Amino acid sequence: MDEGRFVILNLGGIRDSLSRKILGALLMVQLEQAALSRTDLLPHDRVQHSVIVDEWPTFAATEQSLSHILSQSRKFGLNIYLACQSLSQISSKRLTGAFENCKLGIFFSLGHDSAEVSSRQIGDFDPHTVKKSLEADFSFTGLQEGDGRSPTSHDQYLSILEQVQVWMNELKDLSPRHCYVKVDNARAVKLRTPHVPSPRVDQEELARVIRTYRDLYQLSRAEAERRMADVAQSWSLGRDDVADRRPVNAFDWSEGTP
Repeated sequence: MDEGRFVILNLGGIRDSLSRKILGALLMVQLEQAALSRTDLLPHDRVQHSVIVDEWPTFAATEQSLSHILSQSRKFGLNIYLACQSLSQISSKRLTGAFENCKLGIFFSLGHDSAEVSSRQIGDFDPHTVKKSLEADFSFTGLQEGDGRSPTSHDQYLSILEQVQVWMNELKDLSPRHCYVKVDNARAVKLRTPHVPSPRVDQEELARVIRTYRDLYQLSRAEAERRMADVAQSWSLGRDDVADRRPVNAFDWSEGTP
């Protein structure tokens, strides 16, 4: 993190959902601890580090842990981007912890339940918003003969629930590559993302990059197991409540032999 390296951790190949969730939660904790370890660095010396977590509800163990990492890590230069496809299956407490600490929201086309939750976060609701009044002058309002609506002579206010419904419909009807972006307390802005073509990668070049990455940053299984055994042995030798498992010959017992 302090060296500014890029790391991609793909847990999609883990078939067992529980194992994938545990590993993801452990990685989130490690990232949080790495960020909090920067307390001995001055703010301008903390290299900005960004973490993008796809399908974040899978890795957020509890709402307390999510709120803590989002609120505490920002001051140590750790910026977290949470991405998911649906909010309908996430508990309200977990969503509260995420939205309260979120300063940037990007909303693409959503389903009904997700649009209902997101509309309350992205919309700016004004209790004094006025509906379009239906005046008696049909030429002014555009009413045609036979219109069943009754003209009114006074303005009507748009209720909060009606404003929520307007935002819900807007989020549900977004076209592909269109989204709403909301930064902190500013008004949401509708954007259209650029077209990203499918990548064409030379397989030989890709294999060379992966091989170089493994040589630099990865260990073989035998080397990893050897290092783990060394760590476990040094940990047990440093404790007085762990019995030494080295074989001892009773006939060669001498003073000072453990």
